[in-house]
Amino acid sequence: MKNEGTHTPGPWELQETPEQWWVRAPGRTFLASVPKFYHSTTDALVEVDARLIVSAPELLDALYHVLGALDSPDNTQGGVNRFSAEQVERAREYCFAAIARAEGR
Repeated sequence: MKNEGTHTPGPWELQETPEQWWVRAPGRTFLASVPKFYHSTTDALVEVDARLIVSAPELLDALYHVLGALDSPDNTQGGVNRFSAEQVERAREYCFAAIARAEGR
């Protein structure tokens, strides 16, 4: 299960300037900006928001991998879900990678 053609392909990158965070995609100047001086939000919260936005393609891909593992016909036996160790490990890796990217690790 893969989500293709519904958004600008990743990986997206984050670039900081004094005024804002820029979200950029391969081959594109920019997709979005997150201003540092909006409302009463702190700079740290603005950076966290920008990192969450830039991680969107990986988060979506991770969810599709998890759903693919859950929906696999090989994973149900007698009404009880079962997953191969390889499926579980691959889904975990994708999820952890997306979370790390979102958190800036």
